[in-house]
Amino acid sequence: MKRTISLIFLLIWLPCIWLAPLPNGCQPMKMSMCREIYNHTKFPNRAYHENQDIAKSEIERYILLVDYIKAINRSWYEKLRFFLCTLYFPICSEMAKPVPPCQSVCEDARNIAEPIIKRFNNQTWPTALACNKFPVHDFGVCIKPSSIISGTSTPPPIKSREECETTWSSWGNCSRECNAGYAKRYRFIHIEGSCSKINELNPCHLKDCGIKYCLNRFDKPSLWQFRKRRYTFGIRARVISVEQFDTSAKVLVRISEVLFAKAHIKKGFTTLHINSTCIGANLISTKDYIIMGHMDANYPPHLTISLSDSALDEWKSRWRTHVPNWARKVWRKHKELYIINDYVST
Repeated sequence: MKRTISLIFLLIWLPCIWLAPLPNGCQPMKMSMCREIYNHTKFPNRAYHENQDIAKSEIERYILLVDYIKAINRSWYEKLRFFLCTLYFPICSEMAKPVPPCQSVCEDARNIAEPIIKRFNNQTWPTALACNKFPVHDFGVCIKPSSIISGTSTPPPIKSREECETTWSSWGNCSRECNAGYAKRYRFIHIEGSCSKINELNPCHLKDCGIKYCLNRFDKPSLWQFRKRRYTFGIRARVISVEQFDTSAKVLVRISEVLFAKAHIKKGFTTLHINSTCIGANLISTKDYIIMGHMDANYPPHLTISLSDSALDEWKSRWRTHVPNWARKVWRKHKELYIINDYVST
């Protein structure tokens, strides 16, 4: 009897002993977006990526699309995320080859994403992700959401929405317990300044004092401010969503016009990085804005908005001529090179 138990124990643990040291075996998941689904992956994947860093660079090509879908529909986001994660970060298994997502998983992701890709970029679903390349569940080995079994530990109690709408500092601690965290969080602003109920989290549309204070923190576009701040990009953009953190925020926007820039900026979706939580509520709307700030030397460049040296205002037609003219004047004075209205100013 003891011998039988020992043999069973050995059979259970032997695969773990052999898999652990393999360089291309199971390894802890590094991609935060995928780690919420499962915590171990295995390489190489079906795209012959040898490690997680290469796979991450590939999946980040779709990150703006993922962020946009996350902002408009959580269920759509989870389906698209599951497809991309299981494709580029295969779930850890004892199979010799990576287990791909099922064809139905690909079709769900394609049906969600393709209309958005067509609408904004006039493109179709990538041929590299053609769904007929993936196996049908009944006739091959593949994975779908129902294949993932969650842990058996008791989840923390879900707090009511009202309990989470308190101070900004406590929001971070209870957003997970409130379920859907950021999905609710982006609807609120952090009240700063000399308004009543300082540091309280309130619905954007009910707290005019906070809204006005936040918007007034940005410079108004002017030649004087341009010369003082030396902006390196100016765009016309529509805000899609705002994701706020403890001391910063990310704003997903759709750029329709690039008025000037120190380097090439593509039109379409991009993320703006803001070094404050003070975001005006009317940024989350259907309006267009003139935004001027600073960009780094990366490609594609990171566009940064700082409350101390950036300009933001509602879009007006005069910005289309005024702002490029300001850029030309600054270039002549400082002998700097700008791309103005898609043309290099020399």
